[in-house]
Amino acid sequence: MNKKTIAILVAVILVVVAALAYPAVKNYMITKDPINHIMYSSVKTGEKTNVNATISVTTELDEKLAIEQGVFDYMSQDPEAMAKFVNSLLKKFEILYDVNMITEEGNDLFKMDAGLGINYSGKVLVDGKLYLKPWELGIKVPKLYKKSLYVDINEAMKAEGYDFNLNDIDIRAYLDLIKKEDDLYKAVVKNYQPYKQVIYDYLQGKVEKLDDNKVSLNVYGEEKEIKATKYKLNIDILDIYDVYADLLEIAKGDEAVKALVQARVKEFKELVVKNKDYEKFGLTEEEFNEGMKEIEDEIANNWDKGLEEVISEFKSISTKPELADLENFGSSYIIAIDKEHIIRQIEFDIKSQFINVKEVISYNAFDKDVKVDVAKEESDKVNLMNLENDDALAQELGQEVISNLASELLGGEAIETLISDIKAEAKVLPAEESEEIINNVDGMLNQMKMTLPFMLNGLGF
Repeated sequence: MNKKTIAILVAVILVVVAALAYPAVKNYMITKDPINHIMYSSVKTGEKTNVNATISVTTELDEKLAIEQGVFDYMSQDPEAMAKFVNSLLKKFEILYDVNMITEEGNDLFKMDAGLGINYSGKVLVDGKLYLKPWELGIKVPKLYKKSLYVDINEAMKAEGYDFNLNDIDIRAYLDLIKKEDDLYKAVVKNYQPYKQVIYDYLQGKVEKLDDNKVSLNVYGEEKEIKATKYKLNIDILDIYDVYADLLEIAKGDEAVKALVQARVKEFKELVVKNKDYEKFGLTEEEFNEGMKEIEDEIANNWDKGLEEVISEFKSISTKPELADLENFGSSYIIAIDKEHIIRQIEFDIKSQFINVKEVISYNAFDKDVKVDVAKEESDKVNLMNLENDDALAQELGQEVISNLASELLGGEAIETLISDIKAEAKVLPAEESEEIINNVDGMLNQMKMTLPFMLNGLGF
């Protein structure tokens, strides 16, 4: 069974399995059992089509462990002081994501934006925003350039030699096919119990209900506190792959799953032929049908063998030498669920040797409350495809970026705070090392500031 077919099967099966944990129990029974409550809420949250989520990632050292492992032995005469110095700076960095996704709004197929920022000590070091809509991909970095830079995906594909337009493909029809809840789908869902039991058995003894019942959210700049039920889960990363293997083992013998996969592949083939979409990829109907027949035959004749290969791969992951370090990962998760049984926050605490990483995902808004920021007016954006033939536009963009690099980034509040902290915290180090660090920082900053005028001259400014 070829890898392409296996990948298709795994993708379809995992989508199906994701819906199977939905327990048919009443509200009071769901909240009574923490594991049922988590599974039920996971499925309900997954059904949301529009969502705003923010993600915060912070990191710090376990100084004691780092010293014991000799991490800084070759960096300083005083490893303990060096650990303290590095950690004092590291724990003030924060990576922030802000994602808005809308998949159901009028005639729009989808639209999304994703903000990315790096903060130091609560101040913005750099930030930017990516947006995507049919069929335009754009990025904006306000500190460097006032307009969004975008690529028309159809235009870019044409430039690469692809002679078709994505607007000519009825993508919604294919999405509707994936989401269709017919009798075949219902037959799979009806047999959810074995899948649920695998997950339940894995979580048994790993879930603890917490006393804390408050969650802080940021809804488009407005701070909001809600009440929620919180559970702590202690999970080993490598164990998850064994759970996947157990789920696929059940799917292998589930005739309803196989029938659903076969039906969806057949319907997909019929839809492509009906719309003649194979022509857009340079295929004849005969060539397309031959390729699809190969996939259909593989599913019909090698279903068990194909899934056994994937199951074997999942089960072998924990023994792979290149993943041995994951055995030293300690991880815990805190899931906060609101009164509507929607997950509103997930906290990840991951410890790998002497590094502690904390990630907090907050689901701030759903449905009609979600807003997506995409550049609409032509005057507010620049087509990157035009830069190659528009020297004046390229020079304008280059000048503004380099100029802002000096004023907004190198001269920004976050950089000033970072440099001030480096100089202040370096005092814990031996005098010679402290002086060397301070001089290096000043020298590097001065060199960058001196280099910028030459960069501007090189661009003709």
